[in-house]
Amino acid sequence: MNIKFRAQDMRTSILWLKSHMGIGIVDGYWVADLIDNDEIMPITTDQPQIMNRISMMHLQGKSMSTLETIFLDYFKEHMKVQKWTQRVSYLGI
Repeated sequence: MNIKFRAQDMRTSILWLKSHMGIGIVDGYWVADLIDNDEIMPITTDQPQIMNRISMMHLQGKSMSTLETIFLDYFKEHMKVQKWTQRVSYLGI
């Protein structure tokens, strides 16, 4: 059989992979738990991993509002406890 599958939705691609229907390219943080639980197998190379950095900014000279401060505190604490972020050293959290 020569079946090709293309999805623009990450969840659909992951479902395809979990069903052992072939190989795919997905963001590592989406599947970190599946890899840890041996539900899917990563195919790696000797090249360095590509990292996408998330940057948050605010206007220079403008102090953060209470809501912004609460959100950033929550976000940082949330990211610290995620299993996949414990593998990434550049987060600065």
